[in-house]
Amino acid sequence: MNRNTILGLVLIFAIFIGWSYWMQPSEEELEQQRKELLEKQRKQRISDSIAEVNRLQQQAMPEEQATAVEPEPTAGDSVAGFSQLQRKYGVFANAVEAEDEYYTVETDLMKVTFSNKGGRIYSVELKKYQTFDSLPVILFNSDSARFGYNLLSRNQPVNTNELYFKPLLPETGVAGSNLIRVSGKDSAKMVMRLYADAGPGITDPGKYIEYVFTLRGDEYMFDYELNIKGLEKDVSTRIPGYFELEWNTFLRRQEKTQDMLSGTTIYYRANDEEVDYLSESDSDDERFTDKFQWVSLKQRFFTSTLIIDGDYFDNPWLRHSTSVNPVSDRYLKTMMVTLDV
Repeated sequence: MNRNTILGLVLIFAIFIGWSYWMQPSEEELEQQRKELLEKQRKQRISDSIAEVNRLQQQAMPEEQATAVEPEPTAGDSVAGFSQLQRKYGVFANAVEAEDEYYTVETDLMKVTFSNKGGRIYSVELKKYQTFDSLPVILFNSDSARFGYNLLSRNQPVNTNELYFKPLLPETGVAGSNLIRVSGKDSAKMVMRLYADAGPGITDPGKYIEYVFTLRGDEYMFDYELNIKGLEKDVSTRIPGYFELEWNTFLRRQEKTQDMLSGTTIYYRANDEEVDYLSESDSDDERFTDKFQWVSLKQRFFTSTLIIDGDYFDNPWLRHSTSVNPVSDRYLKTMMVTLDV
């Protein structure tokens, strides 16, 4: 490195040091900057405090308003609420809200529990059998069954599974409970009625949809009747003269070695007297032009079957799949049946 290079570097460092010293703020400037920073921090704290107060006030306002302006229910409010329900549920507005109630018919062979919601079978327990791990055999239960009819009321789609029925209990009921016992050759009728409206909070006893279940003490099969009275002008259906039935259930595993591929599927018998079934291994979805005499949700040893007496089911649509999974250790398959009755 020659002399000129060394001299140049020294001059550069000298200029840099001189510039830094020259640009360094004075004591007065540093004090002014400190004051400005403190003032900025003070304003920020004030702003944060105001925001916190506003947040707390906003949280308190709904409770204060609810306490201050909560009105007492009036007749006008009841009528308005009823009108809103009518626009959605047609003539069944009074059947939308109620307390859930359950009624059990116990025979020599099984316990069948009914729910007022949907008027349907809530669960079925077979008394003389146990699962592989010594639990009661439950063919289906509240979480796994849907049984109702699709219809139109004042042009609004309604499914009876979502509405509350009124029970007509048989005389064989146990006093002080919702338990009905029947044994041997005796029988008991469990009647569930879905009444149409006659006004807010009032039903019309001459207009209803009725399910009648007749159970016998020593039989697994029982009768089921669908009756409709006085609703010709209030209810219509997709196909005139037919109710569309939806029967869906999550099949429960009962045997230790059973899995979703071991014979778990939907069997049916068409009007040609032939018995057939959907795929046992894969999900399946089929619509039929044939009429059906019966449909059965089959497991390895247990089945749930719907048989029509002296007639046929129309427009059958059968599906089974594992895509709708309730995440249960007992789950096998989801079965879905749609029929016109």
